[in-house]
Formats: sequence, C-alpha cells, structure tokens
Amino acid sequence: MKKPSLRPRVAALAAAVALAVSWSMPSAASAAPKHFTIAYELGYVANNWQTEAEDLTLAASRVEPYKSLVTLAVHIAGQNTETQISEVNQEVASHVNAIILYPLSPTALAPAVKAACAAGVKVFTYDAHVDASCAYQSSIPYTPNLSDAWGAVAARWLAKDLHGHGNVVMLTGVAGVSQDTWNIESARKAFKQFPGIKVVAQVPALWNQAISKTKMSQLLSSHSNINGIWDENGCYGAEEAVLAAHDKPIPCAGNSSNGHRVMMLPKSEGGIGLPSLSLGTGVNGGALSLVDAVKVLEGHSVPHFVPNPVASQEVTNATVKLGANVVANKEVGPGFMWFGRLAQIPAAAQTVHAALTGKPGNG
Repeated sequence: MKKPSLRPRVAALAAAVALAVSWSMPSAASAAPKHFTIAYELGYVANNWQTEAEDLTLAASRVEPYKSLVTLAVHIAGQNTETQISEVNQEVASHVNAIILYPLSPTALAPAVKAACAAGVKVFTYDAHVDASCAYQSSIPYTPNLSDAWGAVAARWLAKDLHGHGNVVMLTGVAGVSQDTWNIESARKAFKQFPGIKVVAQVPALWNQAISKTKMSQLLSSHSNINGIWDENGCYGAEEAVLAAHDKPIPCAGNSSNGHRVMMLPKSEGGIGLPSLSLGTGVNGGALSLVDAVKVLEGHSVPHFVPNPVASQEVTNATVKLGANVVANKEVGPGFMWFGRLAQIPAAAQTVHAALTGKPGNG
C-alpha cells in the first residue's frame, strides 16, 4: 500500500504557523511609529515678530510628542512672492505631509496652495491669509466693517487720545501680505470716523524697528506738526527718532514690542510715560499650526479657520506692568514681541527662552 505524501501536511502546517504568527505579531509597517515631514515656509523674517514665530515653532517641534513625530524643514522666501510659490511647489514635489505657511500674498499663493491640497498635502497658514478654502488658517478674521481688525483698534485709540483732532503718520508693514492690507484698510476706515484726524503720510517700515526709526526721522524732517503715530510695528523705533528730535514723545498706537512697553512705563519705573496702546497678534501662530497639523495627519478634526483676537492682548498705560507684560530691555531686547499663551501648545515651547532661542524650557 502506497503511503500518502507528507508534503501537503507540512505545507498546511507551515501555512497555519504563518497565519498564527501574522495574527500574533504586528507587521514592520504597523509597528513603526508614525513620522511626518512638515515644511515650514516663511516669508520676510527681518523683524522680531517673524523671528519669534519661527523660534516658538521650532521649540514646539523639539518637545514631545512632536519631537518624535515630526521632521520640520524650514524655508525662507524673504519678500519674494515668486520664490515662495516655487518653494511651496518644490515641497509638494518632495512629498511632504504638510506645509505651515506665512503667505506673502493671499491671491498669488492661492493656486500653489490649492495644488498642494489636491496632491494630498495639508496646508496651514497663520496670521496672514490665503484665498484657498482647503487650507487651515489662523488669522484675524476679515470682516466687512473691519471694526475688530488690529488697524481699526489701534486707530480708534489714537484718534480718541488726540481728542479727535491732529495730524497722524502711518508706519506700515510688508506690502501685499493680507495682514498689512487689512491693517491699513481698517485703520483708514476708523480714522474717517474722526473728521479732525488727518493722515499726512503713510510709509512702509517692514515691521522692523530700525527701519521704523529711519522712516520716522525722515517724516519728522518733512512734516513740522505730527501729533500721532500709528505703527504696525511696536512704537520703540519711531519714538527713538522722536526723542532724538524733540523733548517729549508723540502719542503712538503700535504692536507689542518690549521696548515700546518700557517707554509706556512711568519715569519712576524706567519709562518715559509714552501715551500709547500696545497690542498685537500672538507670535505663536506657527506653533499652533504645528500642533494642528499633527492632529490632522493623525486623523483628527480641527477647524479650518481659527480667529486670532487682538482685544485680549491690549496693553494701555493703565495696565502696563513691569514683570507681567513688560521687562527691562536688557533682559530680552527692545524688539522682543510679547504674546499670550495658548493651552493647545506645550508650555515648555511658550517661554521667553523658547521665543529667543528656538529651544524649549527656560534655559
């Protein structure tokens, strides 16, 4: 009698063992931790606000869980919109998982952002806007009346401080960026509510303290009677020019730089009693975009638009306080931009040390 072959039994046993192993042990792909490549696409960085935004984002990427989850690749386009478009296209071609973007133009960047979305790349913008509904955006909302925009809030304060009468100069930011456009448009609309206010000059200062000082010095030479300053940057650079030419400061509404707020302090605390409003959008928008990008890449849902309010960050002469919302310039430098903390971002990535160095913690 012919014995049955053992080969079918051996093959069946091997198959059973293989099946058991496949059920009891994860595959190499499923066992490997998730890791995402995120491009960080910056624009003009020759100012403290954008430098801090970059450093806070870098600090967040160096804190767990993001340290283990993310490779962050930083690219800087400067003021060149075409360069930024090209870099976004290159990032998509290199198969990044997401892009964090400070768009230099809401319209020019829109096609590249839409193409990135179509390719499966998640795009997150902060502070500035892009005309692409597929992007996740965090900025001051554009509203028809613009009454809540940074420019309007600053302009109303200045007009009221001048009792509705006086000559005002405007120091603006980087032309073409939505934030600059909305700031100017909202400010001019607010100023029109005060017939006695006359805007005698508007010059770009690129959100840079040194440029603000130079531009303000030129304005003082060409205009004999300037009563107020509306400054998209902090007022520090502009007021340095004022004090070099006059014996007292000119009322100024500006952003949240430390040197500006030191000037707001009374003389007894090291200031000059500058009549002023200091307010700004948080520089931690890039870090928030990083947190949201990881959430989306892991399959979670986040809002496509998160408004960035300014009212909660207003500091006046009545509320400026040494050690709370301002410190001595020797500790952080006059250009340091103050920001509110956000609960979504690791605390270690929202320290002064993190904003100055890109490294988490207190140093």
